[in-house]
Amino acid sequence: LDASPSGEKKPAPPADTALVSPLISELRGLLEQNDSRAAEVFERLRSAARGTALDPLLAPVAQSLESYDFDVAATRLAEVRARLAT
Repeated sequence: LDASPSGEKKPAPPADTALVSPLISELRGLLEQNDSRAAEVFERLRSAARGTALDPLLAPVAQSLESYDFDVAATRLAEVRARLAT
């Protein structure tokens, strides 16, 4: 069950930084180069983050990638990276 005895939802577990940090770094480099392979790396990142606290933070990055706005995606990814570091 996802609910505690009081009926509140448990917070999502943190992402495995050892797994997602290299993917974030790789994605950042591809975005800076406007490389379309960024979409593939993002899907790997999203898969690694699924079910964690990082997962919902990736939605704005996904929106930018879907519209091929790599500059905005890079900015949003930097925000995700900053949140991950806290």
